[in-house]
Amino acid sequence: MTDLLKGRREEIAKACERHGVARLDVFGSALREDFRPDESDLDLLVEFKPMERTPNR
Repeated sequence: MTDLLKGRREEIAKACERHGVARLDVFGSALREDFRPDESDLDLLVEFKPMERTPNR
């Protein structure tokens, strides 16, 4: 799985920027040799950038 993610690194980085992601980590079976794309899930830990406060209306 890591090869697939590495091959889409630029696309993932653009999506993270669009959605305010500060940090994105992959963990679990996706990092091991027993990962099966047709059966395994993809575990992601997402940390978002601080949100901007909007003035009360």
